[in-house]
Amino acid sequence: MLDMALNALKFFRNESCGKCVPCRMGSQKMVDIVTGWTRGKGSADDMPLIDELTDALKLTSICGLGQFAHAPLTSVLQHFREEVDAQTTIAPEPSIDPTAASDLKSSFTSTIEAGR
Repeated sequence: MLDMALNALKFFRNESCGKCVPCRMGSQKMVDIVTGWTRGKGSADDMPLIDELTDALKLTSICGLGQFAHAPLTSVLQHFREEVDAQTTIAPEPSIDPTAASDLKSSFTSTIEAGR
């Protein structure tokens, strides 16, 4: 669903005439954020910015396109929030147990020496 929203956001960004700053910059920023989410580089810190961009687009864009450009993402966030949260949450890097690493090294070294 997030990819679908990104496709629609790119459409609105590309169709923007560029006359008003909220639409020109806001739609690009939304595309940048959602692109990051689809690549696993998003964070929950992006949500307040999305809310601000949505409000700015709705209230200050000159035409209907700018006032509606946020709608695909807003709809996905409203109806598929769990999916978006799962995709934007960055998993912590796995930790390596030093004992297990030492055992693996010993096992590998023994296997190589046995082969000689």
